[in-house]
Amino acid sequence: MNSSFDEKSDAEMDAMFDGIPLRREPSSEATAQAYAKVKAEWQLVVSTRRNKRWQKFGAVAATVLVLVIISVLQFPNNTAVDMRIAQGAITADHGVLTTTQPTRLALNAIEDIRLSQGTRFEIINPAEIRLLQGDLYVDTKDRANIKVRSNFGIVSDIGTRFLVSVDQHQMTVGVRQGEVLVDSKHGLVNAAAKNQLARIVQINATDAQVHTELASSTRWDWIHAVPPGYRQATVAQTTLQIADDLGVPVVYASRSAELMVMNADFGGQLTDIEPRRALDMLFHGSELEYVLNPDALTISLVR
Repeated sequence: MNSSFDEKSDAEMDAMFDGIPLRREPSSEATAQAYAKVKAEWQLVVSTRRNKRWQKFGAVAATVLVLVIISVLQFPNNTAVDMRIAQGAITADHGVLTTTQPTRLALNAIEDIRLSQGTRFEIINPAEIRLLQGDLYVDTKDRANIKVRSNFGIVSDIGTRFLVSVDQHQMTVGVRQGEVLVDSKHGLVNAAAKNQLARIVQINATDAQVHTELASSTRWDWIHAVPPGYRQATVAQTTLQIADDLGVPVVYASRSAELMVMNADFGGQLTDIEPRRALDMLFHGSELEYVLNPDALTISLVR
């Protein structure tokens, strides 16, 4: 290293700044004010960027929604239909709606209609759907009635929870709660659920067959891809709502466990969470545990 060069550079630097007073450090108050001003300006920039992104997203969502509404209103009867997509996505093509992923929607007064991915259907009027292919589940909550048509027959609900599956060979109707009327070329079938047994009606080109099975069978598993959410005021009500979605009754292993559940409030909500995961979250960290079997959801005290 050249020491004489360094010494010369230092001397020139000292001469350059000779006579210039030292910079005064700003006060803590001035520093805080400057920081606050810069932070406020930065937050404004971030907020503006976010608003632009939401505006772009809103424009795209509005376009999709308009397409769906137009496809519904183009039916011959020109009846207005209030359809709201809570989860999933739907495309429209000349009145035929197709789910591109598991979907949950509300149709006028019926707030819980679920469809598997790839389901194709048409809305005939506010109380009637034509199912072309795929799976559809309806929980009317006794607020309205609905009909589901297919090439194999017509399903009319009477305040119930039911599903309809259609492929090129047959239509399958499952009644988990309440009853439906199934009208086909093979006659009229009144299918009613009883206790925890679901009534199953299968109709094809040659005949109609009826049998019973547990309401919690795997036939219903696909509906949990788009759960409705569980938002009750108490743990007891929330547990019952989840159990209903699973098709099982709630059983308490002891009176102590029942009293603990009945007296516990639930201040949160379990949104877009499948029912088994919702149970885990509901009882996590409590003195209660659960066992889920095909015939019951049993609640007991932690041992």
